[in-house]
Amino acid sequence: MSDNKTLEARIGALEMKIKFMEARMTSDMSSMMELFSSPVISAEVVAENNKEAAGIELAEFRIQLSKMTPKQHVALQMVIGLCENAEIARVVGVRENSAKMYVKNVSAKLGLRFRGDVREKARRLLESVSDVEYIKMSGGIPKDWWDKRDDKKVDKYAAIYQKARSIS
Repeated sequence: MSDNKTLEARIGALEMKIKFMEARMTSDMSSMMELFSSPVISAEVVAENNKEAAGIELAEFRIQLSKMTPKQHVALQMVIGLCENAEIARVVGVRENSAKMYVKNVSAKLGLRFRGDVREKARRLLESVSDVEYIKMSGGIPKDWWDKRDDKKVDKYAAIYQKARSIS
C-alpha cells in the first residue's frame, strides 16, 4: 500500500510539473496563478503586470506626443478642453476640415477612434509628462496652454502653431 501512495505522490508531482511547464511555455499567467492558488501571489503578479502595462502605455504615449505637430498638440489640448472642430479651426486659423484632420490624426496616433477616448487617455497620461518635457515635444507650446489661454489677449504661442506653410 505504501508503494501505491508513493506512486500516486510521484504521479501528482509529475502532473504538477507538467502543468507548470505548460503554463510557462504558453505564458499563461492565469494557469500559473491557479497552480499556486495563493491570493497574495496572484495579486502581486496582477499588480506587477498592471504596472508594466502602464509603463509601456506611458512610453508609447510619449513617443506619439513627440511625433505630433504643434497644430496637433493644439488640437489635442482643445479636444481635452471639450472644443469642437469649428473652434479648433478658428484658433489655429485653418478650415474646419483641416481641424478635423488634426483631430483624426491625433486620434490615430493614440490608437483611438473617439474624441471621448482621446480626452480620457490624454488627460490621464499627460499627468505623468512634465511641463518641460511637454514643451520640448510640442515645439514650445505649454501643457496648460489651452487652460490658460485668454481669447481677449494675443496668444504668444500662436506663431508656433499658426506658422505659414512654405510652398516649394
